[in-house]
Amino acid sequence: MRIMNLAESVMEIEIVRIREPDAEVFSCEIAKPGAQPIPGVLYICPGSEQPENPDEMTAAVFCGEVPELALTPGSVFQTEMTPEQALVRISRALTAQARLDSACARLVAVTAAGKGVQSVLDCAYTLVGNPMILIDSSYKLIACNADILSFREDIAEQQKRGFVLSENIEEMKKERIYENIRQARYPCYSVQTRDGVKTGWMNALVYADGMEVAQLGVPEINRSFEAADFEIVHFLCKLLSIELQKSDAFRRNMGLMHSVLLCDLLDGLIPDENTARLRAEQLEWNLGERMCLLTVFDAASGMFERKARRIAERVQALFARSRWALFDNRVVFILPREQLEEGGETLDALKSDLANNGLACAGSAEFSGLLDARSAYEQTLRSYEIGSRLAPGEVLFRYEACVCQHIGQLLRESGNLRSFCHPGVLRLAEEESAHDAKLLGTLRTYLQYPNDPGEAAQKLYIHKNTLFYRMHKIREDYGLNLADGTERLWIQMTLEFLSI
Repeated sequence: MRIMNLAESVMEIEIVRIREPDAEVFSCEIAKPGAQPIPGVLYICPGSEQPENPDEMTAAVFCGEVPELALTPGSVFQTEMTPEQALVRISRALTAQARLDSACARLVAVTAAGKGVQSVLDCAYTLVGNPMILIDSSYKLIACNADILSFREDIAEQQKRGFVLSENIEEMKKERIYENIRQARYPCYSVQTRDGVKTGWMNALVYADGMEVAQLGVPEINRSFEAADFEIVHFLCKLLSIELQKSDAFRRNMGLMHSVLLCDLLDGLIPDENTARLRAEQLEWNLGERMCLLTVFDAASGMFERKARRIAERVQALFARSRWALFDNRVVFILPREQLEEGGETLDALKSDLANNGLACAGSAEFSGLLDARSAYEQTLRSYEIGSRLAPGEVLFRYEACVCQHIGQLLRESGNLRSFCHPGVLRLAEEESAHDAKLLGTLRTYLQYPNDPGEAAQKLYIHKNTLFYRMHKIREDYGLNLADGTERLWIQMTLEFLSI
């Protein structure tokens, strides 16, 4: 067992010094005077006694105070336990590790024999001592141990039908069992009550290329779970992943692999652009050199699978070359930028569909490298956050329309945003707030239509001459030079910062 793993599993011992974290210990014993240290043995030493030849020890645990030593063991621990107590606790930890190593070796051997999922599950039952049931992500029964059928009548009924019963699916969703496992990425324990009887369950997910493909359940009916059981089930899930990928069912679902690649891009798991491009070509992505992301949000209840797939099919019908994935409880699309720029009836149809389903959508800026998808996704999150605050009635937000607010947020988080604002615009905003004037809105609209003052006046519901009068007053009273391109940009940025 690795020294560091031992230190983590035995809470009663404290680390004094670790020389080689990967050093292995295979047994432990209380140090005896005059005995020659054996490599790989953890020695338990009373604090008042100095062991002989400590520098030849792999590791030592001192009970009580650690003495001053001229020569010290490889790794040193301290505990308040007696030597006998320490021997028992450490021996248990080493025994549990030996059991885990043996169990993993047996599971590997059975998997290598190529007898299928059921054979692997039967072997796991003998190792953990509790029966198991394995279902795929569509709640279809893949395999189970025979003894689990007599545990509950509904499980026997599921075995006959081949699918999980609807009431059991609803119960799992209500208990948020799989949400907890997704967060932990490790088997989780829960207690379920059925007909007044409480039963502990260990539940785990099986992944293939980062995608959930199956769910494993283990009821605690024959013996209580130990820490090693969770490790065995965690390792079992990796072997089940290998077995499931051998099946025809998995190969028939290869059409969903585009979701895996997009998720990998969003998670930052692709090492380089060449690898990303190669995988995209293998999956026949046809996105071109100019791409963007669209992220669909469900502010009311969070995106769930059936609703997500329906909106995904709808958007793919509108943008034929797009690819999508469920990521962070949202639907994320990657598509050619020109498809989004075409606008017209396509965008109108998208907006209508979003509004009818209580959804909203945010788009990123254009990017050309697939590895930029991760930062583009962050842009869509910011775009939705800012856009839904500034225009709560809208359902489609563009990052280009809120990039200035994003810059302002970053400046505000890093320092004093006010120091980056144009002083004349700040003074105008303060005086307008005090006197309820309309000059700030006039300035904003004028800059929005710089080449069409008639359109600006129409948007403000004023005569063009009134617009010219107000703009003259703004220039003279607040020292704004709109003829200078740099200052004009500064003024526009300040107006955006004021909306944060």
